[in-house]
Amino acid sequence: MRLLSAIGVGCVYCGGAPREPITLAARRHGRDPGAFLRVCQALDDGWPPDELIAAAKAKKPKEG
Repeated sequence: MRLLSAIGVGCVYCGGAPREPITLAARRHGRDPGAFLRVCQALDDGWPPDELIAAAKAKKPKEG
């Protein structure tokens, strides 16, 4: 929950969150799914570094 708050998504309060993969959550929030995965994987080593959190927080430019 702390990590989701740090990257600026309210997934912990969403009814669909327990059923959807983190990559889908990233897409729904306009973020890079790979960055979401990397920041989550970094929890294995403790708290993620600031640059991984910043990458996960960054909005992807709209396509089209």
